[in-house]
Amino acid sequence: MKDISVIIPMYNAASTIVDALESVRIQHYQNNIEIIIINDGSNDNSLDIVTKYRLEHPNLNVEIINKENGGVASARNTGIREAKGDFIALLDSDDEWLENKLKILMPYFNNSEIDFIGSGRNGEQLKVGFKKIKKLTRIKPVDLVFRWNPCTPSVIFRKSIIDKVGLYNENLNYGEDCEYWARIAHYCAFYVIPDSLVVTGHGKHNYGQSGLSNNLMKMHKGELFAINNAYLIGGISLVVCCLAKIFARIKYMRRIIIVLLRKHLK
Repeated sequence: MKDISVIIPMYNAASTIVDALESVRIQHYQNNIEIIIINDGSNDNSLDIVTKYRLEHPNLNVEIINKENGGVASARNTGIREAKGDFIALLDSDDEWLENKLKILMPYFNNSEIDFIGSGRNGEQLKVGFKKIKKLTRIKPVDLVFRWNPCTPSVIFRKSIIDKVGLYNENLNYGEDCEYWARIAHYCAFYVIPDSLVVTGHGKHNYGQSGLSNNLMKMHKGELFAINNAYLIGGISLVVCCLAKIFARIKYMRRIIIVLLRKHLK
C-alpha cells in the first residue's frame, strides 16, 4: 500500500490554512490520503476555519488535533505518532503543493531502496550543498551541511524510517529540519529530484521577513547545532564540520546584509 499521512502544524494560520488544504485536496492520487492538522495552541480563528473546512469536505479524511503550543517540532511529532499511512508527507500551513506533487514523487518509492525524497520549490534551481540537482540524486550529510535543501513541504518519506532515525528533536525551534535531514541522510537513503513541486511562504522571502525565519541569529544557531550533530553521529568528518561552520557564518553575515538592503531599498 501507498497510503499517505499529510502532517500540517498550524499556529495562527487563519489567512493561509485553507490554501494549504486545498493544495492537498486537488492532488491526482488514487490511494488514501489522511490529513492531520495539529493546532499548536492557535489564538486566532484558525481552528474554526479548519473545522468548517472539514464539514464542507466530508469526503476528505481530515483529523484535527489540539495541543498546547510547543513549537513546530513538537507539532510534527504529534502528527507523525498519530499517522496511519505508510508514508509521511510534510506541509506547513502557509505553503502549497502543486497538484502533480504526489503523482510525480510517489512512483519513486517503487524502488525499495529509496526511503526519503524531496523536490524543488518556487520554480528555483534546486541546489544541495554545492550540487545543482539535475536528476534523481542521493544526498549525504556532507552535502546538506553546506546548503540545507530540500524544503520541508517538498518531502515525503517512509514512516518505517522512524525506527532508524527517531522523531524530530523537540528541543529545537530553529534548524529542526536541518538536524532531522542530516540524521535521515546518514542512516537512510535520502534522495532529491530537481522538479519544483511546492510554493512556499505565500510570496514571502525565505528568510528575514516574518515568522520563525525572521530571527536570523536563532536560525544560524540552529544550523550550527545541526552541523555539530551531523559530526557527532558520524555523518561528517571534523574537517567538514569546521568548514561547514565557517560557511554557515558567511551565509549568516550575507543574510544580514541582504535583509538590511531590503529595508533600505523599500
